[in-house]
Formats: sequence, structure tokens, C-alpha cells
Amino acid sequence: MKITTSLLLVLTALIIAACQDDSFDLITLFENNVQEHVFSDEGVHVTGNKLSIQSRMAHYKTPGLSLSVVDGYKPAWQRSYGFLRAGDPAMVDDNTIFQAGSVAKFVTALIIMHYVEQGIFELDADVNTYLRRWQMPRNEYNQYVDITLRHLLSHQSGLPSSNMDRDESLPMPSLAQILDAEHPAINKPAAPTFTPGEKWSYSNIGYVVIQMVLEDTFGKSLDELAHEVIFEPLGMDSSTFNYPLKASMRHREAMPHTTEGEPREAVQDSLARAQGGLMTTTNDMARLLIELMNTFNGEPTSVMSAATLKTMLLKQVDVPPGALGFPIGMGLGVFVDGEGENVSFMHPGHNYPGSVFVVLAFPGLGQGLALGINGNIGDRLEVEVASTLADIYGWPSGDYFGLQSGN
Repeated sequence: MKITTSLLLVLTALIIAACQDDSFDLITLFENNVQEHVFSDEGVHVTGNKLSIQSRMAHYKTPGLSLSVVDGYKPAWQRSYGFLRAGDPAMVDDNTIFQAGSVAKFVTALIIMHYVEQGIFELDADVNTYLRRWQMPRNEYNQYVDITLRHLLSHQSGLPSSNMDRDESLPMPSLAQILDAEHPAINKPAAPTFTPGEKWSYSNIGYVVIQMVLEDTFGKSLDELAHEVIFEPLGMDSSTFNYPLKASMRHREAMPHTTEGEPREAVQDSLARAQGGLMTTTNDMARLLIELMNTFNGEPTSVMSAATLKTMLLKQVDVPPGALGFPIGMGLGVFVDGEGENVSFMHPGHNYPGSVFVVLAFPGLGQGLALGINGNIGDRLEVEVASTLADIYGWPSGDYFGLQSGN
């Protein structure tokens, strides 16, 4: 049978419509069947109730949410809900820029591992080898044990978990002042409080050390390196480690909100950026997840090789169950579950005074999500969204999301 041009166009339109219908059905299923969870000191309980995404956002006093879903190693669908700032008419959309919080650690880890692959850094060398403006101090805990990039990436360095505050009446402190906890910096110093490699203990300031390693080595800012290694090659045009945002981007910024849903200005006034200073969209981060999924499966990609990525996804240490609320392992810069071809990875982020982000990927399945929320208890809504999608798509590792009643 000879297929005419007009018939071919009709068939193409029908195929596209069928695909759109499938996505529409899944979106509708998600939007009306979000799994209600109850959070208590005893843990997370799934009630069995399935409610609308709008009602769950209202319950958690969350003004805005953006979600990008990956399926089949490509963008599947994207949806946004609510407002950039409570009380203002501007709405969240596909291009809304969120504070990604500690997802910055994941991106920073990708950058340093890119250069580990090139032989510029060694994971198990003394980190002082790479530092110029500042040196890791020695005390009784690291007198005979060097702190390494492996320790820093996997939160086994012994350095404290400290936010980076400052005396706002004085000029912004340098990275060296932050690491030494020298006024006007207000934080704990980057000095070990237990023997490196002894256990897992989350450390924000450990990633500031990694930032200084990168900047000292290349004479460039973390943002410049991120653009060179990741953002520009992948077309992540709405991602940056700089703040405030450029004037051309500010109208797209989702503002943080308190637990009661009150809008606040972003608190992003430190030169320390690697621990929580990433600004990005869910679309950009979904693009990064797809790149890494393809890398994992041996496709030629620009950020790193499959071998290097799989090194990142090797569990270095178990994370105490109380840390995230579920059992999981720690790789190099990313939380991991499973191993080999069945590994999955994720990283959450939560910035004061109220912004939440998470990335999650199952590289063997070509599935995952990037989710941004501008509310302080959005991490609870994050669990409900991920749980619902795990149920719809049949994702493994259901314990991530409290899928088992009574967890």
C-alpha cells in the first residue's frame, strides 16, 4: 500500500496524540491520588487516603511546587503548581528557579569526580595537598590519619555539621575565615571531632573544603567550574551557584516560605556555596539525571565515564536510619541504595527559611524525578509525591518513601 504524505501526517498525529494521552492519564492519576502520610516521632505511616496535589500543598502550607519526571531515559512530563510567592500572582512554571539546598553537594561531587577521572585529584590523598589559601588543622583525631576527598565526599571526615552564618554588620567573610570560624564568620571550625573514616556524620563545612580545593586548583569560582563541566555542556541555562540571581533571572525565583506559609527573602549571603548554594530548575536537574543515566549504561557523555559514575555510586558507609528516616547508604556525594545494575541514587536538599529540593534516579530503569518546593515542611510533601510516583511507575526501593504501612 502506498502511503501518501497526507496519510503519513495523519498517522503521525495519531501516534503523538496517543503518547500525549498516556502522559495525560498518568498526570491525572498522580494529581488526584497523592498518598497521604502521617509523620510522627515513631516514624512515617501511610494512611491509605489518596488526595489531590492541591489539597496536600494546602495541608503543608506550600505555595509552589515544580515536578519533572523521567521515564525511558527521556523527559516524560513536567507539571508546576501554585505561586512563586504567597500573596503574589506570579505562578510557578517549568522555568521556575528554586534553591536546591544540599543538592549542591551532589553537583559539587560530580565536578570533583570529573577531575578525579582526569588524574588531577586522588580520592585518598591528603586534602592539604590541594589547598593553597588554607590548610586542614591537625588535632588528636587526625594526627596520624589524613583527611581525604573520599572522607569529605562521603561525610566521614569528622568535620562538624555547621551552617555558615555571619555578622551582617561586617563585610562577608572569606572561605578561609569560614573554615577557621574567624569573625565575622559564625560557624564551627573545619577541624575533626572524631577520627576520619570512623563513621558517617553529615558535614556542611566538609563541602566548603571541597569548594576551596576546586577554586585553589583552578583559580576559578565554583560557579565557573560548574558551568564548564556541567551546566554549559548539558544546556542547563537556568542553573547557577551565584546569588543574587542575574537581573534577567530574578522574576523566575521561587521565594522561601516558613512552616506557616509566610513568604521570606532567601538567605544566600555566603561565599560558601558547595554545601547548599545551588539555584536551579527541575527541568535542568532532570536533564542532568538523564545524562547520568545514559552514562551509567555506557552511552558516551560529557561529564564523566561510566566507571567513574559507578565509583560514585559504590556504598562507602551505611547512613544511620535516623538521619533521613529510612535505611540508605552513602556513596561519593550521593545517597545510594542497592548495588550493581540495581543501584538507585538520590540527594535531598532543604534550605532555611523554607525551600526543598530532591533528585532521585533509577539508572537501570531510566526513571527518576526532580522536585522543587518553596515551603519549609515541603520535605513531607516531597515524600508523598515520591511515594505516589513510586506506586504509579512501580519503582523499587519503596522504603525510601514509607510505602509500607506502619513504617
